[in-house]
Amino acid sequence: MSMVGETNGVVDNSYATLFFAYISRSLDEALATVRAVSSRLADEERLQACHVLDYGLRAAESWTGARDLTIALATYMERGGHWEIWQQFLERAIAAAQERHDLDHQITLTALLARLYQRWSKSAAMVQSYRRVIRLARRGNNRYELARACSNLGYHYILTGNLWRAELLSHYALAIFNELDSNHGRAHTHNHLGILFTRQYDWVKAKEHLLAACAIWQTSQDQFGLMRGYGNLSFLYHETENYREAIHYSTLAIELAERLGEEPLAGVFAMNISVGNLNIGDLQKTKEFAALAQTIFEKHSDRFGLAQIAHVNSLIAIEEKDFLQAQRYIDYALNELKERYFLVQVKFTKVKIEIQLRNYAIAEQVLGEIETLLTKHLAVNALQFYSDKLKEYWHRLAQALSSSPG
Repeated sequence: MSMVGETNGVVDNSYATLFFAYISRSLDEALATVRAVSSRLADEERLQACHVLDYGLRAAESWTGARDLTIALATYMERGGHWEIWQQFLERAIAAAQERHDLDHQITLTALLARLYQRWSKSAAMVQSYRRVIRLARRGNNRYELARACSNLGYHYILTGNLWRAELLSHYALAIFNELDSNHGRAHTHNHLGILFTRQYDWVKAKEHLLAACAIWQTSQDQFGLMRGYGNLSFLYHETENYREAIHYSTLAIELAERLGEEPLAGVFAMNISVGNLNIGDLQKTKEFAALAQTIFEKHSDRFGLAQIAHVNSLIAIEEKDFLQAQRYIDYALNELKERYFLVQVKFTKVKIEIQLRNYAIAEQVLGEIETLLTKHLAVNALQFYSDKLKEYWHRLAQALSSSPG
């Protein structure tokens, strides 16, 4: 009896040793494959890497390889929109790092989870994750991850309109990146500050920071950074009504996005090209790029993108004198859109439509809402920027009322 038991034990141990050797080798091969990719990871390679990673995360013996593959694979899983399954992998990897008291990689993996939530528009989970990164980074004296978390959290506050907090976090992050001489961190934080100053209608500072970011990315040949920088320069030029420059930079951005497999961002750039063409009077290209953006946003269930493209579609419907269709689109956009910075333009479009449909009481109400947004909820110089447009729309409403029968 004991002989059989000992024999079984030898066979089991040998099998386990062979299995872990196989997993370790497979992890190394998958990691080499992922690291060799220059832009887009093929679906077959992605599925194989995930299959190997699934086994690698199950045992302590394969932790190093599984950890490295998780970090290497993160960008491609995010770009491909495989967010739900990737969340599960990251949570498993974080748990494994905790079990092994690997604080440095627990920080890195938690930062990747926060970044995933940021792409996924899961704001509450993202803020919670970045705050956890900040706590862990301070405990482990990891200055780089501390700065990166502050920079990315600052970016979130830019998008949600908490500009004072965003500016504090961004400048704090930039100071640390300068101290660490990290061009990567500097570039991303300059990019965030460029967006911040765009939201504050400070075009000079916005352009200064965006060009600084792009200069670093050009020097380091960071195509992903340049894609984002070009996209943000495009938006800046659109806001300052330099539409041909806006189209130029959006075109550069979408070309990079398509080459790099960044389909969700390609939708954003397609939408920006659509709006630019609308403003220079090319309705055919406007509709072509709006349709492309909508297809991408629908594929990725991007509610923010779908709300924005609904606004674009309402503008197209206005050009085609279909004001009832324009009203349907704009009401959808207003119902879905939460960011106050974008709400101003959407509400101006709503006023234009309601005046055309002779719904003057609604138009007056929405103009009042715009004034409240500009005076109480946006940057201090927002009212100055929109002053002429606001006066123009009040004048349009007054004229419509005076010429209305009865």
